[in-house]
Amino acid sequence: MTVPHTNTWERYGVVKRFGGLVSADEMAASVEEIACHPNFRNIRFIIDDMLEVQDLQLDEACVERIAISQLGSRYTNPNIRIAIVTASDAIARMKQMLDVPRFAGAYETQVFATVAQARQWLQSQPILREAPKRFSLR
Repeated sequence: MTVPHTNTWERYGVVKRFGGLVSADEMAASVEEIACHPNFRNIRFIIDDMLEVQDLQLDEACVERIAISQLGSRYTNPNIRIAIVTASDAIARMKQMLDVPRFAGAYETQVFATVAQARQWLQSQPILREAPKRFSLR
């Protein structure tokens, strides 16, 4: 499956740029792709630049898949904030769908109209320094 986005890795994060028609599976796969990247342990932010998206086919199952991925990823790196950049109310609703009690503990996420606004917010936030959670298979 081809994901309609590009990733630009930076020193402390990654910018994902989406365009065209984005399916629910493609959106969820992009989240999982970042979590599996070797640099994931060291990043502090993810910017989802969705300004060029024409349509995002988002459903409850996709949002649940994204939230579960984020909740699991916090065991590896709890120090990430996410900025969604969009002019679309439909895409901005993705954040509202994640802001429910059963997904409490997912990464802090905010929505912005421009990448510059997203970066300004990220730079104004204190650096998170939580230790990764440890777990045992025993």
